[in-house]
Amino acid sequence: MKQLIWDLPTRLFHWTFAGSILAAFALGKFANEHSTLFALHMIFGALAGLMLLWRIFWGFAGSKHSKFKDLLFSPRAIFEYFANVFRGKAQYFAGHNPGGALSVWIMLGLALVSVATGIGMGFFGEAVEEVHEVVTTLLIFAVAFHITGVIVATIMHNEPYPIAMITGKKTAQSDESISSTRPISAAVFLVIAIAGMTYITKGFDLATRTFHAPGTSFILKFGENEKEEGGGETENAENSKDSDDDDDD
Repeated sequence: MKQLIWDLPTRLFHWTFAGSILAAFALGKFANEHSTLFALHMIFGALAGLMLLWRIFWGFAGSKHSKFKDLLFSPRAIFEYFANVFRGKAQYFAGHNPGGALSVWIMLGLALVSVATGIGMGFFGEAVEEVHEVVTTLLIFAVAFHITGVIVATIMHNEPYPIAMITGKKTAQSDESISSTRPISAAVFLVIAIAGMTYITKGFDLATRTFHAPGTSFILKFGENEKEEGGGETENAENSKDSDDDDDD
């Protein structure tokens, strides 16, 4: 019998986070580095970072299947689960199965590092850029692993997992169900997401790739600002020229 398993905030986070990550990756991978589209890559990355902060909060405050403790499986349990998958006898879980839980931990961890290194490029430049690119590529592989697991589980258990992340309902015993979709929390999530995206977009300068927090003096540079680097070289050249002129005098 179908039971309510996933609360609404979890479902909203799932699709918003997935869209942000995929959009940021696609724009970063295929858009020209100096184009406006590439700058949007940074905006979607910032949105993904905001969504991560929500997920960390919801990992403690959410419904039982959304809490981090529902994602805790021993290495032995994970190994046995995958072994049974290959035997075609994997156990069915109402919430996250051990394989799904592992992929969630990997994706959240890599996403945190990806966002942090994306911001760090403004402070450390090329020293962080390569790490950012490698971690982001690993994140996409983790997403692919997660999608593969969803497809396998859907076929193996004859349960439409992607649909469940839309409706919130899966086949389960009544004691596995949650009592509410948490609509108020979902409304708060939407307000945070919309307000956060508006705030980020309003303070983001596409030309200089900087974020100036509206109403404050805080300025954060995303990625490497080649214009500033080039400007610095020009300024140094001009200073050198002026020095030479002084020597001639």
